[in-house]
Parts: sequence; C-alpha cells; structure tokens
Amino acid sequence: MSEAAQASALDQLVHAAAAFARADNVTDYRWFNLRDSVARGSATRVGATFSSDGLLRADYTREPAFAVYRRLIAQLGR
Repeated sequence: MSEAAQASALDQLVHAAAAFARADNVTDYRWFNLRDSVARGSATRVGATFSSDGLLRADYTREPAFAVYRRLIAQLGR
C-alpha cells in the first residue's frame, strides 16, 4: 500500500470508529504500529505482516499518515 493510500485508509478507519463510538461503546482508538519494521520497497518487506503500516518509516521519519493521525486526535479527541 502506498503512503498516500495508508493515510487515506487511516482517515477512513478513524472516522468510522468515531461515527460508531457511542452506539458500540468505543472509548478509544489506537494505531499499534508506530514505525515500519522494514523500508518500503525492501525485498524483505514482501509477505511481512504489518511491515509498513507504521506512522513513521523504518528510519523514524514521519509518513503522511502521521500528520493525518495527529490532525484526527486534535479534531476528534476529548
């Protein structure tokens, strides 16, 4: 998944969780992968579960999803 697609998916997932939070008693939402375990495009990435779903790249630089998640926390957080 591209970084742009990941950022879009994160936005959709968090908005869906927020929309159903009250009815489904959702009290919080957490993104468990802070950092990619391998660099995007790396041969070792193929088939590795959650290898590139982090908010940070393997070298700790921010992915576009980081900014999206930060914005959503400010927008939807308590």
